[in-house]
Formats: sequence, structure tokens, C-alpha cells
Amino acid sequence: MENKLSFFESMWKYFIEKLPDLTFALIIFIVGWILAKYLTKLIMRIIEKSRIDTAAEYFFRSFILVVFRMLVILITLSQLGVDVTTIITAVGAATITVGLALQDTLGNIASGILLIFTHPFKEGDYLKIGDDEGTVTKIALFSTHINTLDNKNIIIPNRNITSKSVVNFSTNEERRIELAYRLSYDNDFPKAKSIARNIIKKEPLTVRENDMVIGIFGQSDIYVTLDVKFWCKNQDYWDLYYKIQEQINTAFEENGIKAPYYPVVNKDGTISQREGTYVD
Repeated sequence: MENKLSFFESMWKYFIEKLPDLTFALIIFIVGWILAKYLTKLIMRIIEKSRIDTAAEYFFRSFILVVFRMLVILITLSQLGVDVTTIITAVGAATITVGLALQDTLGNIASGILLIFTHPFKEGDYLKIGDDEGTVTKIALFSTHINTLDNKNIIIPNRNITSKSVVNFSTNEERRIELAYRLSYDNDFPKAKSIARNIIKKEPLTVRENDMVIGIFGQSDIYVTLDVKFWCKNQDYWDLYYKIQEQINTAFEENGIKAPYYPVVNKDGTISQREGTYVD
């Protein structure tokens, strides 16, 4: 009985001695816990101005709150005399282990954060990323979604975007349309250039008329390449691309502008010629 009383007296004495530290630690914990939530909201207001994806917003909110509250716990334990160095070392080792196991995922997250804050492109922009090309429909924390012209949704991991060259066709208001036509050598080339030039001049959606380029770009054994380059507004690019392509093809056929002829070996060994097309 005496041993038990002695034990409780020692515990009570220790409690009284540590009461100021316990009180101060409790205050630190309560105030820090509330302050962590307030600071998280404050930082999120700044982040939300970037119009980030909902999933990314949730991740940032959770991550920032966890970091702040972990800091509060460490400060509280330090106030109570606990050696937090061991805890920090253990957490650091665990973080490295998890990081190595999830390096691809973390790489996508890091790239997603970079894309969200640097704004190299936005939703609605038309991009070319490697062999993929289309309109951006979603920028998420792990991946970016683009919609192709034939309505296919392509999901590209963000680390693949930050490690490649990205062509953004929507950055500038105007874009140049570039067409190329293969013509046989027996054509009237000034006439062909005049036909193309008149079609483009009549089109009201074209801009920068003085910057129009129509000329012979290259030659091969079979055909001559006629380049046609002109400018338009970004939003009119694809409509105008196909419209002018069709009009020039039709006008060439109506005016006797010939596509190249290709040699064809027949079954009997003789060689004949097959008329090709203006474009691939």
C-alpha cells in the first residue's frame, strides 16, 4: 500500500511540475490546430485564382492542412520535452521509401503542379504533344485530357508533357494555313499560282493578304510542289483549311492543271502511267 501511495505521490508531483509545460503545450496545440485550418483556407484562396482542377484543389487543401498540423504536433511534442529528431528521421525515411515506390505517380503530380502554376496552356487551347494533337478539355493533377479532331479523348500523363516540346496553336490570335500541291511538269505554273491566289483573295476569312506566299517549293523526278500559305484567325483555321483545299482542287481540275503521273508496271512487263492526286 505504501508503495502505491508513493507512486501516486510521485506522479502527482511530476504532474504539478509539468503542469505549466502541459498547459502551454495544450494551448500551442489548440491554437496551432485552428490556425492551420485558417492558413490553409488563406493559401487556397490564392491557389483557387489559378482555376485549378477540382481534384488538384482537393489534393492541395489536404496536403497543406496535413503539413501544418504535423508541424503543430511536432512543436507540441517538443514543448513537452520529447525528442522530435527521431520522429522526423523516421518520417523522412518513410517518405523516401514511399517516394521511390511511387516515383511515376509523384512525377505526374509534380508535373501537374508545374502546369497548373506556370500556365503554358489552358482548357480550350489546341496543342500538339509528341504524336498527339487536339483541344485541351481538362488539366488535372495527374494527367491532361485532349480531344482530337475525330472526337477521341486522349489522356496524357503530365510528366510526358513537361518532358516534351509542346506546340500551342492557340497562343496567338492568328495562324498560318500551309497547303502543298503536287503538279506535273507539263503544267502552266503561273496559271496555277494565279488560280490559288484568286481563290484566297475572295475568301473574307483570310487575313494578312500581303503575307500570302504561293510558289514552287520543291521538285522531284515526277512532280513539282506548289506551296500555298496564307493567314486566318485561330477559330477559323480548320473550316478554312478544308474549304480552300477543296476549292483549289476543284479549280485545278476545271482549268486543266494536272496532277503528276506515276509509272506503273503491268503484268505483261510493260510500263504505263497512272495519274496521281494533288495531295496525299
